[in-house]
Amino acid sequence: MMLVSRAPARPHDSQYDWTIHEPQAVEAGLEPEVIEVVRHRRPVTDLDEPDAAVIVFARDLFLYDKVCSEIYSRVKSAFGET
Repeated sequence: MMLVSRAPARPHDSQYDWTIHEPQAVEAGLEPEVIEVVRHRRPVTDLDEPDAAVIVFARDLFLYDKVCSEIYSRVKSAFGET
């Protein structure tokens, strides 16, 4: 799940993390559109639900240090709960 490691770098403007992980994300098969949404902080409306859910979750978690129940439910629906 390369997107998970990429999403935290964007809110914190962590250029090192971004530079290191972007080629790995591409190699792992992450769609360029997803990378661009994260890179430019674009809306997630045109992404598949699992990608959109992870991005929204990471944005809230790393910007606000919390995630609302609606976003948690969205991620849980996309991935399940273990």
